[in-house]
Amino acid sequence: MVELAHYLLIGICVFIVMWAMIKVERVYQFPFFMASMVITFILPQVSALINNPGLVTESMLFQVLIMACLCLSMCWFGYNRPPNRKLLSKLQISLNNKKLLHSAIFLTAIGWIFGILTRQAAITLEQGTQWSGSVTIFLFFQQVIYIGFAIFLVHFLKKPSVINIVGTIIAGFPIIQTILAGRRQPTMTFLMIIGFCVWFMLRLAPPRWLVLIVLIAGIYIIPVVGQLRHGFWDLIFQQDWQNLKLSAEDSFDALQSGTILELRNAALVMHLATSSGNYEYGAGYWNALIFQYIPGQIIGYDFKDALQFNLQRESNLSQDGYAFPIGTTWTGIGDSYLQFGYFGCLIFALMGVLFKTLWVSSIYQGSIVAALLFMSLISPAMVGITHGTERFFQELIFQVIVITLVTYYARSSVKRQKNFKVHKIN
Repeated sequence: MVELAHYLLIGICVFIVMWAMIKVERVYQFPFFMASMVITFILPQVSALINNPGLVTESMLFQVLIMACLCLSMCWFGYNRPPNRKLLSKLQISLNNKKLLHSAIFLTAIGWIFGILTRQAAITLEQGTQWSGSVTIFLFFQQVIYIGFAIFLVHFLKKPSVINIVGTIIAGFPIIQTILAGRRQPTMTFLMIIGFCVWFMLRLAPPRWLVLIVLIAGIYIIPVVGQLRHGFWDLIFQQDWQNLKLSAEDSFDALQSGTILELRNAALVMHLATSSGNYEYGAGYWNALIFQYIPGQIIGYDFKDALQFNLQRESNLSQDGYAFPIGTTWTGIGDSYLQFGYFGCLIFALMGVLFKTLWVSSIYQGSIVAALLFMSLISPAMVGITHGTERFFQELIFQVIVITLVTYYARSSVKRQKNFKVHKIN
């Protein structure tokens, strides 16, 4: 049964990749980039968990694989539902280009400031400790630079003026620094934003063969980047292909050893919820929002703790002899099941409907507001697979607030002014 579920998950991934290859612009759409995360992050862990299950039994492994199949299927199913017409109507907002550029400058400045604060705060932390407190707040607000970069890039592709070129470079520089430090999530987000902007403005997409090569290479690149961090780029710039090859093999072998696997966390916490019947029914999402948006430094940590449910996931697992590895995640497969059982996969269907609405509004109706929302939610959606759906809702609220403020400031007095190309739905 485990082998059958494994092949089923692979088959769903192959189906979505083939779906994307039929129309190459689909590589920027929700089902494909979610499937790419499953292919590069989840599937290697599946084989590692099968060979090195640890405390995970065969029934637990089957359960987590079936949930993975349901979650990925719902990504495609939800995306292929009709877009939300009410939201489509609300997204048709004309923006003043000059004010939009002012917003980009402001967001870029905020991103730079909080980026500096993040690096300074991170220096004071001990190596190997999990980030918390002020550094997580700084890192959270640093993300606005991606929106600033997206605005500058869209305007640069429309009109490559000096301010647009300089703005794009200044906004992109801290992101590139983060990428060169060996951070995988910013790398994927940066590439997806560039790709989407190029498609949004110029209708240019990468060749299919390149997409497939990058997808397959990602299976080996993601573990080696996680292991080497900035050392990965040192080897690239030095053109030390032999050591890079050896490092990739070592990191992949280390992953396959199964010592630390996020998918094991998911399998065990799913079994715990099933055996005890103690599902969280959204309490995990509430806790995540309280953790992110209620400042303990101001109201007091005791009061903040009182606002949260006492879920005790890690301590419950420790009773079965499992120590939750610091710095790992539950994955979106595990935490969505922990909330609602198998029905938790419907969260990914809702995400699919949201992204379908944003895609139609931006690409076919020319809404820059929808385009900015789409680009700002790419990263939260991908970490919704790797880290958890709690992260998606945490960042969704923040991104919506930021872009709502940008929209309020940059709203044009001209009704339905068309600043960007509008294309008919094929």
